[in-house]
Amino acid sequence: MEVRFLDVAQQELDETVEYYNNESQGLGDQFLLEVLDCLQRVKQFPEADGRSLLTAADGEPDAFLMASLIRSWSPKY
Repeated sequence: MEVRFLDVAQQELDETVEYYNNESQGLGDQFLLEVLDCLQRVKQFPEADGRSLLTAADGEPDAFLMASLIRSWSPKY
């Protein structure tokens, strides 16, 4: 399975990483690693329901949209 970002989603991701890195050094990089981890699970289990693959640390499901990932992400720092 190939996962590709639309240009607008890539731009949003880049801006979000930059924003979080400006807030706290390395925080944006941590966020990016979380996004990439979620995408890896989607690629590894393409037949699974996305809600079961993209879960927050507390077990609550995250939506498969960048904006939802950003809203629901709670960094551990």
